[in-house]
This record gives sequence, structure tokens and C-alpha cells, in this order.
Amino acid sequence: MSLDLSRPVAALFLASVIALTGCLVLFMREVFLAALSVHPTVWPQVGRVERTYATEAAKNTSDSTTSAVASDADRPVSDHARTTPSAK
Repeated sequence: MSLDLSRPVAALFLASVIALTGCLVLFMREVFLAALSVHPTVWPQVGRVERTYATEAAKNTSDSTTSAVASDADRPVSDHARTTPSAK
């Protein structure tokens, strides 16, 4: 008496592979939805404001530890000052 179980075993294996694939797809959807709920939007970054010498001088004068303000010779030359011809 012989019983051929190859077809039912193949059908069960195929069903288990399809079920595993479906579960992994659902899991990835769950991860995607969780990631969206944590970071719903990307907030725009505020542009960086360059420090001017006026704010630097005000900061230095308001600071009690430093009383000296940098002189014009200590300040770096800006790109605008380098490219603009000096009026004499």
C-alpha cells in the first residue's frame, strides 16, 4: 500500500511561502506607517544669519569678562570689500 503525498506537501509548501510573503509585506507596511507617524513632515531649516560686526561688538560690550572691542585692523576683510574698488 503506497500513498503519494508529494502533491499535498507541495501545495502546503506553496501556501506557506505565499503566506510568509504576505505577512512580510504587511509587516513592512506597518513599519512604514509607524515611521510616518513619528516624522510626519520635514520641518524647513531656518536660514543661518551671518553675524555682523555690530552684533559682535554689542555682544563684546555687554559681556562683563571682555571689555576690549576688536579694532578695524583685527577684523577680516569681507569679500565685498575685496571686490569693491576703494573710493579715494
